[in-house]
Amino acid sequence: MPVIGCRSHARARVLPVRSANGDRQTGGSNGDPRPSLHLAPPGLIPAVPQKRPPDPQAVRWRYKLVQWAAALVGGLVAIDVIVAALGNIAARKLVPDVVFYVFALLVLVVGLGVPGLVVKLLWLWKRRRHDWGP
Repeated sequence: MPVIGCRSHARARVLPVRSANGDRQTGGSNGDPRPSLHLAPPGLIPAVPQKRPPDPQAVRWRYKLVQWAAALVGGLVAIDVIVAALGNIAARKLVPDVVFYVFALLVLVVGLGVPGLVVKLLWLWKRRRHDWGP
């Protein structure tokens, strides 16, 4: 007596099918609704190109490009912040002093430097992870 819930009794079996000439075949032809389990010959299957690992020089060039772009965007944001602060000071009819210019220079250096440093650290991490040298 089969046990309820047992998977071994619930599996479908592929039954042999008689062809017109009397040979026994399993599934796929002669009106059998189930598809054949035969694989296509290797010549009919397109070959998948092997994925090459990326060239370290190309990856380095991309990281350098991103580093420059990040520094440019950071610099533009820093300049925007400085212009907004200068506009705020001018709106209150005040004159910027040396402390303002020091902080403006600090914001500009941070805006230009930090994004580039982040990309450089990402490059160093990737280079170390892929063993691309010191």
